[in-house]
Amino acid sequence: EARGFFDEVLALRPDDPVFLANYGLCLEMLDDHAGAVEAYRSSLDLQEDAQVLFQLGRATCLGGDAERGVQMMWQSSSVVMITAREAGDLGLCLELSGRPDQAVPYLEQGLRANPDNLDLVHSLERASAWTVTVE
Repeated sequence: EARGFFDEVLALRPDDPVFLANYGLCLEMLDDHAGAVEAYRSSLDLQEDAQVLFQLGRATCLGGDAERGVQMMWQSSSVVMITAREAGDLGLCLELSGRPDQAVPYLEQGLRANPDNLDLVHSLERASAWTVTVE
């Protein structure tokens, strides 16, 4: 239903970077990562925003290109402080991109903010197991 409302607003204001970024978030919540990437890119074409770049990285990662997504997330996090939730997202993407050793501190930070997030719990278990095996 929210997607329909965004479609109506964007028909009236297609060049509004804030609406485009929020539309991307809506699409991401609906697991439409390709649509989210497109909306975030459109927003960034109109206005640079480190937060939107982080969201683009997350959507890119979850859409199947973990390495590229991580690079965008790193780039944005060098500009703005990321929240604990975003740290967890970065940890998930680092684990997906094959860097579990780098993922652990971000996953732990994400879990402190959201201890019931099973995706973070499972990712931390995998990353920690890999780290122990390597050491």
